Amino acid sequence: MFHTASAYLSFVALDPNKVPIQVAPLVLVTEDEKRRNRDALKRREARLGLRGR
Repeated sequence: MFHTASAYLSFVALDPNKVPIQVAPLVLVTEDEKRRNRDALKRREARLGLRGR
């Protein structure tokens, strides 16, 4: 078997009217969680930079 793809998914919490709502912030405990969060922030910055934000 070969690794062929990776994906990052985002989920949005919705109220009963299907309007996005805020949720509690992430609690990053392990070093792996902290690393993954840093990596995600770097990907977000790069993506937004491509869009001119």
